[in-house]
Amino acid sequence: MGKVYRTRGETLPKKMLGTWVPATRKAGRPQMSCKDNFIHALKEVLNNQISDEATFKEWFPIAADEAKWNSLIEDHFQKLCADDLRADDRQNYEYEPFVRFDVSQE
Repeated sequence: MGKVYRTRGETLPKKMLGTWVPATRKAGRPQMSCKDNFIHALKEVLNNQISDEATFKEWFPIAADEAKWNSLIEDHFQKLCADDLRADDRQNYEYEPFVRFDVSQE
């Protein structure tokens, strides 16, 4: 989401960041909407430092700083990896940092 926010101009993915359908839902809890998934991911990565509405003014300034954003993503990934490993496997685990692929040549 941070990379989409930092793109120049009014691209379609950037416009989709704030496009929600304000419609009522059936009774019961249906699958999470795109908005719900975004908010859930943002709250996890930002350690619940944003509201349940995850307004743009709360997370856009963080996403605008690419180094900070990537650091938060990396920290969250490390936490997830550590949580997934059993205690006896942790000593044998060697993490390889995220590798960026240059897709401009494809």
